[in-house]
Amino acid sequence: MENNQLQALPEAIGNLSALRNINLKNNCLTHLPPSFGALPKLVYIGLSHNQLLALPSEIRGWQQLEDLSLDYNQLSALPKKLPYLPALYYLNLSHNQLQVLPNQLDRLPKLQFIYANHNQLQRIPPSLGQLPILKELRLHNNQLKALPKTLGQCTQLRYLHLHNNQLTRLPHSLGKAPLLEELRLQNNPLMALPASLHRHLKRLYLHHGQWSPLRPHTPLQANGYDLILL
Repeated sequence: MENNQLQALPEAIGNLSALRNINLKNNCLTHLPPSFGALPKLVYIGLSHNQLLALPSEIRGWQQLEDLSLDYNQLSALPKKLPYLPALYYLNLSHNQLQVLPNQLDRLPKLQFIYANHNQLQRIPPSLGQLPILKELRLHNNQLKALPKTLGQCTQLRYLHLHNNQLTRLPHSLGKAPLLEELRLQNNPLMALPASLHRHLKRLYLHHGQWSPLRPHTPLQANGYDLILL
């Protein structure tokens, strides 16, 4: 059903109770019928490159959903009451118009990949720290000025992309993320980096202009990671 210039889905799609995979990428959808949120067997939903303005306000199904791709739409918000999605491990929200993420991220306990880059995010909810197996977090190209202290509780986090934001500092708790390998910080007005951050890193990305004010506070000798100046 991809690449078909679809403008709407019929309400009767909710009758496809055994449907497991649906690929609706590259269409012209602006809304989804309420019945779409009740499909109980869905494992994969591909809605990239549409014109979606909102998701169904009530999502009663999707209990088996693992992969939700919503990138390149026009979403300005997600449902205020985030549904409990116990199987979801991949969530792509990039290239939308989101200003906030839902407060109840802890309702997505299996989430491993969050791509929310290229939005208008101004804050990240503290519940992010309640994602115990989160491995990759992409928040670059937003309007973030601070990050929650709970970020350090993501003990499985390996890749953190924060470039092109408005961050002046990082939470000290980030140094407690024992598996963090790659940190991208280009184009942020950073004043310092947490000293403990350098214990585990393998790659730190900065711009040349960022390095001069940070250098006195960044003990490169503490670790053999690669400093990549772009």
